[in-house]
Amino acid sequence: GASYPVVASCLVLLQVCHEYVDVCERLPVVGLEVVQRLCHTVKLFNRQTLALVLGGQAATTKKSLKKITALNLALTAQTLGCIAAVLPRLHERLTKTVASTSTTTSAMQEAGPSLLSELHQINGEFLEHRSKVFQKLGDILTERYTFHAQKWFSWPHARDSDRDESEDDDEESESEADREGGGGEP
Repeated sequence: GASYPVVASCLVLLQVCHEYVDVCERLPVVGLEVVQRLCHTVKLFNRQTLALVLGGQAATTKKSLKKITALNLALTAQTLGCIAAVLPRLHERLTKTVASTSTTTSAMQEAGPSLLSELHQINGEFLEHRSKVFQKLGDILTERYTFHAQKWFSWPHARDSDRDESEDDDEESESEADREGGGGEP
């Protein structure tokens, strides 16, 4: 029931995953190949996301970002979280589909579980990648806090005792003006 603000490429990946599962359910004979292609596609997405965002390639290629911002990192973390939340459901659905096919070959019986367990491993990679993105986001926030705190502390600030004295001076000035002007009443 969680909601994730994600980038468009995440929606495309989810659509591709849905289509792979649909093909696997409609054509169980190619189920093993479908699971293999699905694993490859999801791994590729994770690798590219890692290279573009944490590797900084998105800021160096043409027609892309000038720099990678905290917003980019936050959206990447949400995107990775969304996919990591979907992968266990994909695993369950594909396990049921592969197990329920009556035309299961011996190769499919042997390779199916290992390929499906690869989805579980890929999910762990997504979570690890998301953790790295959160670490980078935390580093940026810490750096910005430190910068602004040092800037703030370098400015002269009035001490509380100085403020109290200046408030007393203001009150004395007002009372003198009241005496000279007749108390402010007509």
